[in-house]
Amino acid sequence: MKHIIQIFLLVLLTNFGLSAQVKGENELTGDTYFAVFNFDESIKFYLRAENLTVEGQRKLAESYSLNDQHLEAESAFEKIVIAQQHLVPTDYYNYAMSLKRNGKVDVSNQWMDKFVQEAPNDLRAKSYQQHKSQLVDYEIPAAGTTIIVQDMNSTAQEFGPTFYGDRVVYASTNTTSKMFKKKYQWNNQPFLSLYVAPVSNEQLVNSAFFDKALNTKWHDGPASFTGNGKEMVLTRNNADELNKDRVAELGLMLFTYKDDQWSEPIPFIYNNPSYSVGQASISEDGKVMYFVSDMPGGFGGTDIYKTTKTPYGEWSKPVNMGDQINTESDELFPFMNEATHELFFASNGHFGIGGFDLFKTDVTAGTAFDVKNLGAPFNTHDDDFSYVYNSSINKGFISSNRSGGKGGDDIYGFIVGSYQKKIVGRTIDQNSKIVADAKVELFDKEQRYISSVFSDNSGNYSFVVFNDLNFELRGNKVSYTEGRTFTNSFGDKMEIETELMLKKIDSVITVVKDDLSKKIKLKPIYFDFDKSVIREDAAKELDKVVKFMNDNPTTKVELTSHTDCRGTEVYNDSLSQRRADASVEYIAKRIIHAERISGKGAGEREPLTSCECEGVGAQVCTIWAHQQNRRTDFRIVK
Repeated sequence: MKHIIQIFLLVLLTNFGLSAQVKGENELTGDTYFAVFNFDESIKFYLRAENLTVEGQRKLAESYSLNDQHLEAESAFEKIVIAQQHLVPTDYYNYAMSLKRNGKVDVSNQWMDKFVQEAPNDLRAKSYQQHKSQLVDYEIPAAGTTIIVQDMNSTAQEFGPTFYGDRVVYASTNTTSKMFKKKYQWNNQPFLSLYVAPVSNEQLVNSAFFDKALNTKWHDGPASFTGNGKEMVLTRNNADELNKDRVAELGLMLFTYKDDQWSEPIPFIYNNPSYSVGQASISEDGKVMYFVSDMPGGFGGTDIYKTTKTPYGEWSKPVNMGDQINTESDELFPFMNEATHELFFASNGHFGIGGFDLFKTDVTAGTAFDVKNLGAPFNTHDDDFSYVYNSSINKGFISSNRSGGKGGDDIYGFIVGSYQKKIVGRTIDQNSKIVADAKVELFDKEQRYISSVFSDNSGNYSFVVFNDLNFELRGNKVSYTEGRTFTNSFGDKMEIETELMLKKIDSVITVVKDDLSKKIKLKPIYFDFDKSVIREDAAKELDKVVKFMNDNPTTKVELTSHTDCRGTEVYNDSLSQRRADASVEYIAKRIIHAERISGKGAGEREPLTSCECEGVGAQVCTIWAHQQNRRTDFRIVK
């Protein structure tokens, strides 16, 4: 959700301690691009700098994070905490969050424990201590809830859905109109516009501009409406009031619908060119509004505020929702469910599964708010935000940049209610013989895991599902190749019959300590300098390992990742372990019994080429020599 909090995030780095080191020209240029949210360019210049100051290193790390380059962000934050120079407690927090975003929860918790030691009164530290033992519960998908990928999502950004009668209005950068060629330099996407779509079979269909007359050359969206659809609150850039950095902060614009058109906008009285106000949720009667702002006096980056309309039709002075809802980080996208009196919002300060998680709290308790994490399937290791729900139909929508989507941010529907149909079937082999005790997994049409069961002694299995959805079934058992089939819950039948075939395979003799690279003619797995991201050429080779391990379901493989000699031994040990972790994660997601793959980092200690960077044997090494050493080896261990 890198573009969503845009100007809100400018304040995050202003209170960090600085090193005494003088900034070079490249770092100063990087700072200039960072200040105007051009993170692609800020990264380029920070990387060109010979010696970054601590502030520059923080901004590099933050640039990566805001650009959704989380592995690189982890590496950049790690350099700060390892250097142990001019540290502030938030450094530990940011590093811990980057680790968690990359699935390294145990290591993240170690650094969060350090953060708690350094800042025990920080609201984020208190939330972590109170809820860290509940992470396992958060990750168990809630029964009776189904997440539905929306086909209308694109490679652009779609987020911020809100109900508008029987339709849904949302914000998107998906436009080809000439008047919207101008792009937002943060993510090189066009500026936001409002779209509207009816709902058919749980899908948003036939999307179109909500109202072209409302479109400006800046950001327009997201929006919120009163129950009768006659009043709208729209987030928009304050383009006429630039701050000292020539940035148009966000503001709220109020509209009324009369004579078949929307009125001219009335700026919210508490808009201010010095800070942002946006992402409002207005009540059905139009008398209460929650919104987000980074105005002075808050607890962190962005806080949630409440305002009410006086008997004279004026909005009251905004009230901060307090330190049980707001934290030193960011709280975004409030939504008030009036039927249940619950306030929903996104936060990366409260303890959760990933980056931004969705939370809720009962607002009838005065100021004693009990904030609860919504857990899976609403929350993932990625950013999940912008929750809306219609209690009368038990349906709603969220936004997320979770893996498997079409763009950076996508819209997902969800259904809460009773299951309505049953998938029943048998697991068999290629000769139609029963395969007992096979693990059968259920996935949605976007190949997202839903649940799993084991077939009984007669090969029978079953799942209960919602109506009118597509599914994929996958069956696995030792000595069998994976079986796959597709089915759906459309039509009038209450039971959907399926057969899942797992092919019996011949035993494959493997030799312990065999070099797997030679056995399957694997090309070297290389990494870019100072990176742990799986390259496209590496992915093709890792797929060969995946196939081998699926064809040999009892075999265990260990991989070892190496670095070249540039950098310190301590840093290279850490870098090689990240590379090993990235390779293991890639394979584990694609094989039967993920515990069969393991990995370790060997740093620079086992080079293939005699290339020394330090000491008596130091030399100028070729690019090729360094590349040969940045590799991953594979060995059969069982």
